[in-house]
Amino acid sequence: MVYLVRRFPVRSQTFVTNEILDHLRAGADIGVVAFGAKATADFPLEDVDPLIRPRVTYLDMPRESKARAMAILRLLMRRPRLLPLVPRAVFLVPTEGRHASLGVLLLALQLAETIGAADVVHCHFGNVGRLAALILRLGRWRAKLVTTFHGYDVSKEAYQPLGRYYAPLFGRGDLLLTVNSIWAERLRAAGADPARIRVHHMGIDSRVFEESRPHGAEHVRFCMVGRMVEKKGHAIALQALALLRKSRPELAIRLELVGDGPLQECLRAQARAGRLEDVAIFRGALSHRRALEAIKQADVFVLPSRTAADGDMEGIPVVLMEAMAMGKPVISTRHSGIPELVEDGTSGLLADENDASGIAAAMERLADKPDLGTRLGTAGRRVVLAEFNAVTQGERLRGLYASPPRERA
Repeated sequence: MVYLVRRFPVRSQTFVTNEILDHLRAGADIGVVAFGAKATADFPLEDVDPLIRPRVTYLDMPRESKARAMAILRLLMRRPRLLPLVPRAVFLVPTEGRHASLGVLLLALQLAETIGAADVVHCHFGNVGRLAALILRLGRWRAKLVTTFHGYDVSKEAYQPLGRYYAPLFGRGDLLLTVNSIWAERLRAAGADPARIRVHHMGIDSRVFEESRPHGAEHVRFCMVGRMVEKKGHAIALQALALLRKSRPELAIRLELVGDGPLQECLRAQARAGRLEDVAIFRGALSHRRALEAIKQADVFVLPSRTAADGDMEGIPVVLMEAMAMGKPVISTRHSGIPELVEDGTSGLLADENDASGIAAAMERLADKPDLGTRLGTAGRRVVLAEFNAVTQGERLRGLYASPPRERA
């Protein structure tokens, strides 16, 4: 089996690493191929589990068309038996353009040995799956193509209309997995074969998450972990914090924000403008282990996810699962697939998207009623252990790999 990814490892995509690790522990033989060079990784490969490290291969795609063409010529001189791929690549030019077609051909030549011997190729994110479909068609390789759709790859304007952009994948893909039921419906509406679509929730290794109840803190500690981009809703969290501080100045509260990203300076400016410097603590980017430790030390986890201006949306955020697995009460929004994980009033509290007042009210309820937080946290942990368990989901995924392939277009 081969996993194709754009970059590896990626701090915000621990679910990919964990899925691969679960397969390896189950005895699967896996190779991981990153299209980007080693320098594009978020952190050193040496920080990844030693089971995975020797299985990772990095490719290096030249940016310039001329450099791509020269790399293709060098590969063909070493492997002349791959010459038949060249005329096939010419037929990609009308739809993909010359530059992109050279890229597809170069990747196909680089991956010929790896993909040619694979029984399954699994891609995370639809745009990677689309590229894999073009590569497999070019080489006429028979590997089963499995693609997991997460969020932006379905919702962003850049990929609309879905039926046109994903036509190569809808034709060549054997399994189209979505992390929530909303994306499954969108793929069906875009013309994907319903028989190839499955909702497959991401899972976490619940064995490593113990229930944690911090005691004796002077403040009620709220925590938010996520890359500082619009869809995560950091600005809404800060607005909610400002509203709560104004309406209940006597409440001893603090919000820790873990992560970095393009909006970091804007968010820091927002905190300064709202005079929140003493209660909004920016921790910066942390390793996955240290981010989990920050959640463990918190009383409540907050994630006010929303739809970004460019259409970018969440799937079901794995960090919500991780917080719930620790028994933390969570506050989030009725956004994308989040209600499939969090039932309002039962396993967490939900507000509408962009509703800072609703988030503030939920924060106030949990600050005033720690017993409610305990009840929600216990229920949330039960949900994750039962329905978002990586071991169970890994077994299910391997069963899907083994299912017979569908007839391809």
